[in-house]
Amino acid sequence: MSVEYVVKKFLEYGHELNQKNAKKQIDFVNAEINPEKSPANNLLFENPFAFLLGVIYDQGQQAERAWYYPYQLKERIGKLEPKYVATISLQDMDDVFETTRPLLLYWRMASVRTLRAAYRVCKCYDDDTSQIWLKGSPSPSIIKQCFEEFDGIAQKKSSMAVNILYRDLGWISVQHESLEEIDVSNDRHVRRVFLRSGIMDTDDEATLVRRARDLSPAYPGALDLPAWIIGREFCSNRAPNCTDCPISKTCAKRIQYEVT
Repeated sequence: MSVEYVVKKFLEYGHELNQKNAKKQIDFVNAEINPEKSPANNLLFENPFAFLLGVIYDQGQQAERAWYYPYQLKERIGKLEPKYVATISLQDMDDVFETTRPLLLYWRMASVRTLRAAYRVCKCYDDDTSQIWLKGSPSPSIIKQCFEEFDGIAQKKSSMAVNILYRDLGWISVQHESLEEIDVSNDRHVRRVFLRSGIMDTDDEATLVRRARDLSPAYPGALDLPAWIIGREFCSNRAPNCTDCPISKTCAKRIQYEVT
């Protein structure tokens, strides 16, 4: 089976996911299953700084847990505004984060990054986080660069953020010819699925990004969501469910590849 055909199936599955979610609000925190978390999900729509922090915290744990934490932080400090957060001392912020170790991995690192994010938004974006993606109507590549200027955000998180802003939230308008600037994320699930399906042979960021650009040049990021969902729900490291996987018939099934 050709790699191009595998990519075709990825894109078809991505289109199916987009159609399915077209009339639904993106659920960052699994509020559909846990309705009590709805306020946390709503906060991410209402508060751009909460969205930025969710991007920063999304590391080394389930995405739903990381995206829930901006709400937890708001509940503990009273309000989640960059100018207010920037007034909190590092010791006080550490005290807030240390009490929530079970909720957020890398809590000490997250404490520092939260303050640095607040300082940067105040200094560079006049206390308005949304200007990261709105100031001067920036292209996707510029938005990605702006995200990467925040401590804790590199290729994986910046590409994820741009994809979410465009695909799920509609907070940025992208000209058709600029979609080529939106890449896949260097995420473990995406890399695992690319390796196992036969799209790439080397597990590194440069190869991942290049292969997506080569095989889906008009919009490389279109491969991101289907690969991530397949990696999370069907293609686990130790127990891949090839029977129910939506690309099973075209996948190379190289299950010897494991990415953690």
